[in-house]
Amino acid sequence: MESIGNMDQAVQYYEEAKDYFSLVRVLCFKENLPQASEIASATGDRAACYHLARQYEAMGKIDEAIHFFSRAQAYGNAIRICKV
Repeated sequence: MESIGNMDQAVQYYEEAKDYFSLVRVLCFKENLPQASEIASATGDRAACYHLARQYEAMGKIDEAIHFFSRAQAYGNAIRICKV
């Protein structure tokens, strides 16, 4: 569904499959970061947390980025943006 642009259907399928990384990725694409943050926080999926952290970093939301880099256990990335 995602490949043909049906993002809402893709979200449903990823939820059913419990593919949290893909779910967070699509939600970020849809600019629904609050829901993506909720899912990443609730599941603790490291790939989802890392992807979300990168999104927040790109937006300049450093506190959120550090939080999700830490949840992803990507401590080097968290430290890197703390130094800036």
